Amino acid sequence: MRRYMAKIKLIVKEREGRAIKDYYTAVIWLCIFALSAVAVSINMSRTLMRQSRVRFILLFTSIALSALCEWIGVMLQNTGPETRTIHILVKMIELSVAPCTSVFFAWIVEPRYVRSMMWFLTAHGLLEILSGFFGFIYYVDAYSYYYHAQYYWIYMLAYLVSLCYVFIIIGKSMKTYQYTGYVYTLMILLLILGGIVVQLINSSVRVVYLSLTIASVMIYVFSLEMVQQTDKLSELLNRRGFDTFVQNIDVPSVIIFFDIDRFKSMNDEYGHAFGDKCITTIGRTIKHVYAKNGKCFRYGGDEFCVILQKNLEKTDAMNEQFIREIQEIRVEENRLPIVSFGYAYFDPEDGSFQSAISLADEMMYRQKREHEALDAVLL
Repeated sequence: MRRYMAKIKLIVKEREGRAIKDYYTAVIWLCIFALSAVAVSINMSRTLMRQSRVRFILLFTSIALSALCEWIGVMLQNTGPETRTIHILVKMIELSVAPCTSVFFAWIVEPRYVRSMMWFLTAHGLLEILSGFFGFIYYVDAYSYYYHAQYYWIYMLAYLVSLCYVFIIIGKSMKTYQYTGYVYTLMILLLILGGIVVQLINSSVRVVYLSLTIASVMIYVFSLEMVQQTDKLSELLNRRGFDTFVQNIDVPSVIIFFDIDRFKSMNDEYGHAFGDKCITTIGRTIKHVYAKNGKCFRYGGDEFCVILQKNLEKTDAMNEQFIREIQEIRVEENRLPIVSFGYAYFDPEDGSFQSAISLADEMMYRQKREHEALDAVLL
């Protein structure tokens, strides 16, 4: 009877093991399919620039490749000496590529700071390859059984460093693009860390690549939203971002409108390349002066808008700082045009937002006429 019960328990355990393995297989291949589907969608996208499409596809490919290698390694576990070489090879690929996925995230968001991190990950990849021969980070024994070796912490350190790196870059990027989705990015980080922690606690529950797949799609949505609401030339929020933002204003604000004087004649006289340089210079100056206290937009063409929601009492001081900084730039580039601006106070309880815009517009055009009259006198 005892032998019979023990046999039944063994059969149940084997069936449970097969069920877990089948479930894991389904999860991995669904992740690979999802990543492939998003990659195809990105390749067909006309919203993203070609470089961004290539980087996203590289990101999704690296996650899919790492997931596939992990799955192959699981399938080869304890299958005998004839599969050991293949098992070592797939672990080399998986453990070398997996930490790179985080840096590919950063490469998409902000390409300028990736090079130093790639040197770090290249050195880590070489260590993983060497470990395939010497077994100091991981080891595959003669029966093709995979173990974590004494220095497995090197892999975990590389993974965590790359993960921290990407979220630092994302934080900087959000500041650059005036995006405030800190809670959203924190949730992405917790999702990835959650997958890692679960798998460390119970290695049979393999959910790292499931969490990475979901996180990568969330990052794609996050990046796409930033791209769609950001003007590339000025690095300010665009008109779409403006329309989205003003729908939700529910606190007292100051609306400031800016217009570049004689911008069309500047384009005609000096060319569109100089016009683009003016947009970039003025946009960056606006962001430098006002972004800490509100949102900055390229409203359209040569028009800009700032909506202040903090330190409203310092509006005049900020405007004076803006004039001063533009004048300092004009000392070096005297062709830079003068910028007219006007502002108005908006209280959601007392008036309409459109009325405040009209008042700011009226003040701006009054200043513009004053500049034109002064130019006529000087000429």
